[in-house]
Amino acid sequence: MSPMTRRIAYALVIAALTLSLPTASARSPGRQSAGGVFTVRSGDTTPPACITDLRIGGMAALTDSALVLYWTAPGDDGMEGTAALYEIRYARAPILTQADWEAATPLAGVPAPRVAGSAESFAAVGLEDDGGVYYFCIRAADEVFNWSCLSNSPGTRLRNPGLPPFRIFLPVAARG
Repeated sequence: MSPMTRRIAYALVIAALTLSLPTASARSPGRQSAGGVFTVRSGDTTPPACITDLRIGGMAALTDSALVLYWTAPGDDGMEGTAALYEIRYARAPILTQADWEAATPLAGVPAPRVAGSAESFAAVGLEDDGGVYYFCIRAADEVFNWSCLSNSPGTRLRNPGLPPFRIFLPVAARG
């Protein structure tokens, strides 16, 4: 969901709430009257901390189309508390700007955040093993959709092109 879509959805919710709210007054600083329209200010303006240690681990479940991402959980407000959600995206070029982020593909099944400072991981599966490089980026949001900045954007190939798939061979005892 783009930031503009979130703003529109948020404005629609507020518009629906204005019908049942009492008239704003000087004693209710959370609402401000502006010609019959109420502006509601959220008390939470601090986003989760930026994730700066996103890294790529080994292959997940010994497949050629998956890898594991690791990072440290940010908090709801900076590095305090627990963020509400993560969004992870991938692309074939580094994800360095908001435009890169918008053009990148979101991954499904991303886990819910744990308390700030916790070690987090996620297996990105179903990636096409064509020898190309995949780059990843993650953002966290709090319960009122204050989004963290873009994380670092590490990249990797799933395996080296031209190499056979990884196989495990188990020794078998010879009968004598």
